[in-house]
Amino acid sequence: MKRKGFCLFSLLAVALLITLASAQAPPTSAVPHFVEFSGVLHDAEGQPVTEVVGITFALYRDQSGDAPLWIETQNVNPDANGHYTVSLGANRPDGLPLDLFTSGEARWLGVQPAGQKEQPRVLLLSVPYALKAANAETVGGLPASAFMLATPSNFAPSASAPQASGVGSAPVVSPGGVNPDAGTKNFIPLFTDNSGTLGNSTMFQSGTGNSAKLGIGTTNPSTTLDVKGPATVRGNLALVPTGTANANSGKNSQPVSQAASVFNSITQTAVTQTFRWQAEPVGNNTNTPSGSLNLLFASGSAPLAETGLNIASNGRINFALGQTFPGTGTITGVTAGTDLTGGGTSGNVTLNVDTTKVPQLNGNNSFTGNETISGNISAGGTVSASAVSASAVSGQAVATFSGSTDTILILTQNGSGDGIDIYNSGSTGIAVVSSGASSGGISVFNSSGVPALYAENETTFSSDNLVFETYSQSFLGECAIDVAGNFGCTGTKSAVVPVSGARKVALYAVEAPENWFEDFGSDRLSGGVATILLEPTFAETVNTDMEYHVFLTPKGDCKGLFVSNERASSFEVHEMGSGTSNVAFDYRIVAKRKAYESIRLADMTKKFQKPNVPRPKAAR
Repeated sequence: MKRKGFCLFSLLAVALLITLASAQAPPTSAVPHFVEFSGVLHDAEGQPVTEVVGITFALYRDQSGDAPLWIETQNVNPDANGHYTVSLGANRPDGLPLDLFTSGEARWLGVQPAGQKEQPRVLLLSVPYALKAANAETVGGLPASAFMLATPSNFAPSASAPQASGVGSAPVVSPGGVNPDAGTKNFIPLFTDNSGTLGNSTMFQSGTGNSAKLGIGTTNPSTTLDVKGPATVRGNLALVPTGTANANSGKNSQPVSQAASVFNSITQTAVTQTFRWQAEPVGNNTNTPSGSLNLLFASGSAPLAETGLNIASNGRINFALGQTFPGTGTITGVTAGTDLTGGGTSGNVTLNVDTTKVPQLNGNNSFTGNETISGNISAGGTVSASAVSASAVSGQAVATFSGSTDTILILTQNGSGDGIDIYNSGSTGIAVVSSGASSGGISVFNSSGVPALYAENETTFSSDNLVFETYSQSFLGECAIDVAGNFGCTGTKSAVVPVSGARKVALYAVEAPENWFEDFGSDRLSGGVATILLEPTFAETVNTDMEYHVFLTPKGDCKGLFVSNERASSFEVHEMGSGTSNVAFDYRIVAKRKAYESIRLADMTKKFQKPNVPRPKAAR
């Protein structure tokens, strides 16, 4: 048999195959000491195992560690779904040793398919321990029929009672004082006195199997165990994980929930307020896994949600967002630091500024050393300096120069940053007024591979917001580029082309009330028909799912041409009158730009208004 990796997928059932000898069986009949066990086998790929495979079964005293109390290996033959059933103890004529279950201790079953490690041990339920009852069918090795019942003191022999046959026979009577009909349905029975009288205990069971619910002090249990009244646990109350963690996810603990009921004056109903404590995994699938104890809350039928309050594994408490603490604090001492005086550990504590070291905000200060300010500088008056180095300058400073050189000269040499960076969240970043300048108000020169002038607007208000705008008050000329990339001018849009005589002339763009893209091509009929495929890249820029236009120009004598079967990627050209010529032709395709199909004569009035740019005081 080809060896495969196996894993025990699930424990299907544990049942006892014990057949007690009947009252008529001879004294030598024996109870088969077997325990039936069922499981499922899968290979390493998760597929059911259908071939015969050897499995070693072992019984242990504890869940882990220690040597096995009993061990045997059996060959199992799984069905098509990997299911198998074995009788533990079948390898020996007398089956499982009775002393395995007569001590009253728990027993754990280990299952190890051939070639694999032993699977996690399974706690045997109460059924296998019925093997212990095999001792009860004999007394000193003799069957019960070998003995005679004594007459109970509180029961008189019945004259009509049947007599047992044999030597030394005595009247057959019921067990002393036990009435099997004395209890109530679904109550767990209780001996109410020393004479064997049965009655009801305080425990009540509803349902059976997996749906069974046990109530203590209540006949209407709502959960598997429902206790009405206080409970005392004299030992560890363990709330185990809801599962075993893997690389994908950790597992929470079983929770502890507490609920309050509060009346809502609007809905006129009681609303349950549920708090839940549960241990949660932290850092799953890392080299530092840990956990925390978290508090959750839910009102009414809302799902439970984290409150933000939790206790870390080192005992530190993380409070919910917005947590405040009452009181005035418990500071035990204040020590004066650099350039401060005062301090103390009792009474009223005061800290003062050493004015010989710290400048006054409302006084005149003289700085003789180099000063570095990492924040912003705002000046309402005049700033005088032979050199100013700053990462940010705010406010409006007016400088008047009458020299013939540049007003402001900024040289960025061998640097990786920008000459000027302006981040503005107000009205105007820079306003420059140039009167009678011989070149430009602002000249930008760049010899690197990056843009000489770069503008960016990250507004999220409207796509009509502008990144760049020009305006002339004298001639009312204006151009604008908005954040959506639309470019417009009140004048013409031209390509300036050099011609003879060192002249340059303007060629004007053809404009339309809608957004049209066009393409041109040539082809030839074959037997009066031709199929034209749209150039794929051009087809990606236009919407050919809606109507587009094709214009044809024959380049020879024919009956005329027409277009049919306009599709998203092609159209057909035919000769009129069912002609079959092979005439060549030119074509022109005009289609609407994709994503701009519905725009026609858009209103630009608001966008093209005189810009509200505040001018420097010197220009007013």
